Amino acid sequence: MVYQTDLKESEWDLIKTYFEPNSKRGSSHKHEKKQIVNGILYLPKGGITWRLLPNDFPPGKQSMITLVSGTKKACEKQYLIN
Repeated sequence: MVYQTDLKESEWDLIKTYFEPNSKRGSSHKHEKKQIVNGILYLPKGGITWRLLPNDFPPGKQSMITLVSGTKKACEKQYLIN
């Protein structure tokens, strides 16, 4: 299903590097990172909690972990640039 809050491919291309793993070790991911970010973006627009995400998004817990990880990487990169 497509939501108004879903990222366009051009938008995803700008931020996807922040959600790539640091290491090639480990198993592959169960959910696409873009879908997780779309779920994160849906929350404030829908005014809902993590547990009430529609079922076509990855689970709320996984979305929250991805948000924290991606935000941390973006902040570290910004700090290194400045």
